[in-house]
Amino acid sequence: MKDLQNEIIKLDKIEKKLKRFDELLESIGESDSRLGSMWMEVYENAQRDRESADKLFNSVSDEIKLNPANHAIFGAQASKYLERLCKSNEQILKLAELIQKSYDRESQINPEEIFNKIEQANV
Repeated sequence: MKDLQNEIIKLDKIEKKLKRFDELLESIGESDSRLGSMWMEVYENAQRDRESADKLFNSVSDEIKLNPANHAIFGAQASKYLERLCKSNEQILKLAELIQKSYDRESQINPEEIFNKIEQANV
């Protein structure tokens, strides 16, 4: 009878450890989804900026094409719109780098880190 009680206690402890480990995994997944949402927002904003800057650049460019003298009036503004387009491209490239680094970090297995997380789940 005592052996059965010990086995039940061991199973209960294992179940609790598994639950804590599951919660740990869920917390990692939640941070990834929040990070993914943030990345999506950055991407959407960069795309909107590109679209707006492109429309504005095209309208200024059309004015310059109609009358080359307008270049003196609209040239600086056209340059600012092109800069905005470049900055949006840079944001997208930087975002791609961040995502790649994140995937690279996730794909690297650090046995010590995994051991520490398991130990924490076992406490």
